[in-house]
Amino acid sequence: CTLAALIDGKEVARTLFTSNQPIAMSVKVPPEASGVVTLELKNNCSLIPQAVGLGSDARLLSFMITDIHAGNSAP
Repeated sequence: CTLAALIDGKEVARTLFTSNQPIAMSVKVPPEASGVVTLELKNNCSLIPQAVGLGSDARLLSFMITDIHAGNSAP
């Protein structure tokens, strides 16, 4: 599966993953973006958590976000 991150509609990161592993992705906001930006995550896979032993949720989901961090990497 592929997970892509877009900032204001422009793809800025892409990573491959399998459905049974944690995903760690770093997304940098392009210097030309200023003020509030829109982060969009897109992927091309789905799963049913209950079917793969990840709880009782029987909905068809694409991925589960457990943590998001935002910070300033400028010096």
